[in-house]
Amino acid sequence: MKNILFLLLFPLLYIMASAQNAPLPDKYQTGLFKTNDGAMLVYTSSRKSFRMDFVSQNIEPSENPNSFAIDSISIISQITPAKGNMEYDSLTTEQQKTSINLYMNNEIIHKFDITPPVTEWLTINNKLFLFWYYNLNDDKSDIDKQMFLTTLCFDQILNLSTPLPKAGGDFNKNKSLLIKTAKSLKLINSGINLQALYEELNR
Repeated sequence: MKNILFLLLFPLLYIMASAQNAPLPDKYQTGLFKTNDGAMLVYTSSRKSFRMDFVSQNIEPSENPNSFAIDSISIISQITPAKGNMEYDSLTTEQQKTSINLYMNNEIIHKFDITPPVTEWLTINNKLFLFWYYNLNDDKSDIDKQMFLTTLCFDQILNLSTPLPKAGGDFNKNKSLLIKTAKSLKLINSGINLQALYEELNR
């Protein structure tokens, strides 16, 4: 019988309404489960959900519920309510770029006063992502770069990130892990019962 890697049920911030007449926002919960192939990360509200699969037999959770290591590469997955009064189910490509750029600038660049990042727009499984990274330029840090892959999931910004160590870091390997994770992303127009999913995976 498979054992759960870990399961955390906790409310995140209320999602901002995506339009004036939109339904009241819902709370999101998250769960990380062990599977036969590795692990599954799930974000769910009562109405919407999305999930990602991590294929590896070497997955190590950490004290931070959003952070874990896959094949010794640290990865952090976080969701943040998207900003702006927009209908997120029917955004144009340019509107998606605007929302993702707002997140990158407001939540990361301005808060941490970093140098302008290198950016690259990618389409993965017909979904728009922004791959971006910046150099730490800190002689005292063991980290050379911080790398990100960011997209919209309904009215949430999903941000995957991974640090690139100065010693032994492989830029292409870290980027490939982010893209591989993005390829497994599935958006579902209904909520997921995390307890029921846990029981199903542990039959």
